[in-house]
Amino acid sequence: MPGADLVVAGGPPRDQLRADLGFRRLTKLTDDLGVTSQVTFAGEVTRAGLPPLLRSADLLVSISDYDPTGVLAVQAMACGTPVVATAVGGQVDAVVDGTTGILVPPGRPALLAQRIRQLLAHPMLLEAFSVAATDRARSRYSWDRIAHETLAVYDSALGTAAMAA
Repeated sequence: MPGADLVVAGGPPRDQLRADLGFRRLTKLTDDLGVTSQVTFAGEVTRAGLPPLLRSADLLVSISDYDPTGVLAVQAMACGTPVVATAVGGQVDAVVDGTTGILVPPGRPALLAQRIRQLLAHPMLLEAFSVAATDRARSRYSWDRIAHETLAVYDSALGTAAMAA
């Protein structure tokens, strides 16, 4: 996409990327596609470095084949970054399709690319998703709510165990 930059985060620390087979394959692909100047490989991102990286992004793209928790999507949303993700695991719960981001069936790269292009071409929609994403992350995934719901599960389990005794 002309004018768009891609930051690939994850993998080994940045100073060790050249030894990584996945990195070498991706850099060859960027060379073959002629987009090397638009792609940055960040390597491993520290816990402290993740929020600033997410806040600097217009969009998080998560194409996991399996994501049981959806934590990265929630972290991005908490930073006001809309998410385009494969509809798997915890991402299905975290991302509200058409409200906080877009969910795409796994194994559909052409559809994924189409959705990313559509979203980046509509800044107002991107901004609306950003506001909704932040609101959802803060209201649904706050530590207070998680603690309250965890205690409720324990209370329910204890009540069930007491009735069975």
